[in-house]
Amino acid sequence: MGGHRQRRSVSSERFVETLVVADKMMVGYHGRKDIEHYILSVMNIVAKLYRDASLGNVVNIIVTRLIVLTEDQPNLEINHHADKSLDSFCKWQKSILSHQGDGNSIPENGIAHHDNAVLITRYDICTYKNKPCGTLGLASVAGMCEPERSCSINEDIGLGSAFTIAHEIGHNFGMNHDGIGNSCGTKGHETAKLMAAHITANTNPFSWSACSKDYITSFLDSGRGTCLDNEPLKRDFLYPTVAPGQVYDADEQCRFQYGASSRQCKYGVRRLQDTIMLWCLSKSNRCVTNSIPAAEGTLCQTSTIEKGWCYQGECVAFGTWPQSVDGSWGPWTSWGECSRTCGGGVSSSMRHCDSPAPTGGGKYCLGERKRYRSCNTDACPAGSRDFREKQCADFDNMSFRGKYYNWKPYTGVKPCALNCLAEGYNFYTERSPAVIDGTRCQADSLDICINGECKHVGCDNILGSDAKEDRCRVCGGDGSTCEVTEGLFNDSLPRGGQELSLVTALKSEGDDYYINGAWTIDWPRKFDIAGTAFHYKRPTDEPESLEALGATIEKLVVMVLLQEQNFGIHYKFNVPIQRTGSGDNEVGFSWHHLPWSECSATCAGVVRNHLWMENFHFCIKKYILDPVYLCFRWFIGDWSECGKTCDGGVRTRTVLCIRKIGPAEEETLEDSHCLTHRPIEQESCNNQSCPPQWVTLDWSECTPKCGPGFKHRIVLCKSSDLTKTFPPALCSDHNKPPVRIRCSLGRCPPPRWIPGEWGQNLQTA
Repeated sequence: MGGHRQRRSVSSERFVETLVVADKMMVGYHGRKDIEHYILSVMNIVAKLYRDASLGNVVNIIVTRLIVLTEDQPNLEINHHADKSLDSFCKWQKSILSHQGDGNSIPENGIAHHDNAVLITRYDICTYKNKPCGTLGLASVAGMCEPERSCSINEDIGLGSAFTIAHEIGHNFGMNHDGIGNSCGTKGHETAKLMAAHITANTNPFSWSACSKDYITSFLDSGRGTCLDNEPLKRDFLYPTVAPGQVYDADEQCRFQYGASSRQCKYGVRRLQDTIMLWCLSKSNRCVTNSIPAAEGTLCQTSTIEKGWCYQGECVAFGTWPQSVDGSWGPWTSWGECSRTCGGGVSSSMRHCDSPAPTGGGKYCLGERKRYRSCNTDACPAGSRDFREKQCADFDNMSFRGKYYNWKPYTGVKPCALNCLAEGYNFYTERSPAVIDGTRCQADSLDICINGECKHVGCDNILGSDAKEDRCRVCGGDGSTCEVTEGLFNDSLPRGGQELSLVTALKSEGDDYYINGAWTIDWPRKFDIAGTAFHYKRPTDEPESLEALGATIEKLVVMVLLQEQNFGIHYKFNVPIQRTGSGDNEVGFSWHHLPWSECSATCAGVVRNHLWMENFHFCIKKYILDPVYLCFRWFIGDWSECGKTCDGGVRTRTVLCIRKIGPAEEETLEDSHCLTHRPIEQESCNNQSCPPQWVTLDWSECTPKCGPGFKHRIVLCKSSDLTKTFPPALCSDHNKPPVRIRCSLGRCPPPRWIPGEWGQNLQTA
């Protein structure tokens, strides 16, 4: 009943190794020298959005690979048509996916692995047609960790592209739009957030709705985000160290959105509804806004703040940020109601990251957030209706496509979804994406569904239990209550047979055939017979088989129709051991053995174990000790990975002198007992020289001293030990670190008149 073993929903840190691809339209617009810094600025904003506590999970967006396309690529077609471009990009990025690394190390080919791919384009994309329109991005819903679906296409609209990219990655995490299939963003509920279908003056794109939080939590708890568990090594990308609005001022943000001639207009950075918006001069010299907030760090001014900068759509005092507070877990709630009254249900308990809740960029809580335990595990009364069958039957009185049907369970696909078969018809449909918690995954399994996912249940009916049935169908048993009977039936056919075949049939002691028989052959499937389920298999390239877990409640006769050469029919079953006596007078039997004899040879010899048995019939054969063992030998383990990929490393292996002392037991001895030469346990490896690599010196100061400027540094091609300098051509140009980045030490003061000293009066009387 209550108090059983628990399963948990855990808040774990996740790492999205991200490939970012900029198409040649992006290069043409931003320029080859500046595009990398611009893209990293955008992805920095994306990463910050995913660190917001409103997401309810700890997700790190990490750029592990950046590709800037300067020309068309084979098998990659990008144009205005968003759907076709996304399909082409998803296939292309899968084709260049590095399989040599798992994120924990840099692979030998130098190409980092990625879990998710982001395409940024200057095409004005549109769904369903190859013409410009208002579409900003497109992605596959719940495609994360699926190599050909974990991808998105995003239209570049300036620094606000970060909201689009975060939104589309949200779709990859299984999120739907706020207000579509959920209550978020609808009347009487919280306002739409980052997953709003469109950004408007009423949208808050700096945080996530409760619906988005539930979607991503459900996705991760279902086990579909396992590719995000490993933490990648840090890549040598030079991220901006100041707020994006300090690097790209309001004028430059306007140029990103509306073209090179645009700049902030008379409204400048001004509040619209509850958010500080950026107002720009359009090509027709009109003051316009696309409702995308000004970037954080952009200078702003209000009636109460003379000099401020933008923070999450608000104008705050320049140089100040809200204080960061990390979150902590609150108390567990009491256990909820059991999902079933009998047959094994589940109840749950939750806690929230609200004591305190993280604010100001503080960290979200890690650890258990929801736990489950088994309840009402007693078997249901005889004759009770199957739990899944009842769930399907609940739809009998509901119209489906204008008709009424009687529904029966169908578990051929997605065992934890409620798929129901229309009785008397040849179709099924998904009536619910998830069955009620506690529903069996399969009729012949104890495992149950929780949140639409199949979870293991032990033979003791406890969620997450390791208890298993032994071969005798005893939960937690040691196999001592039954005896194995097996053999090989290999009777031959007389010569001269034609059109030969072999068919298995199963019948009762009478003449009732359950499987095959009466000169008919059944299709391979599961048969519920004699209190158990028989699985009849007849593959095309293997012999047919008939298997059942048991126990049977009646005698069965297995028959074989032989019409070809019999190469042997293997049979095996377990029969309960019949004990003599009863109660205190029950007689037990066991094997007894004498001590080991001396070894008959110094190496590779044998020892014998003399057995004595009281009654062979009642002793279980698996306990007879193997009477012959080798004496001393070298155990040689596998070689470890080389410590270095180049410039000479070392690999090792385990070498031990061992002796077998039991059926599954060995002991380690001094090396002197093994008389043959000891194998080596260490050797050098990967002795080839490492290729030259880029080495960077320190950045110069930002020049000029105010307004947009640049930092510079020297980048050298050096040997791996840093002792030699090579020509730049010997290092890969693809991963060369930038030698110049944008910077800003703040806006320059406005021009003003400075009067000089008065000159001498040259007029004479």
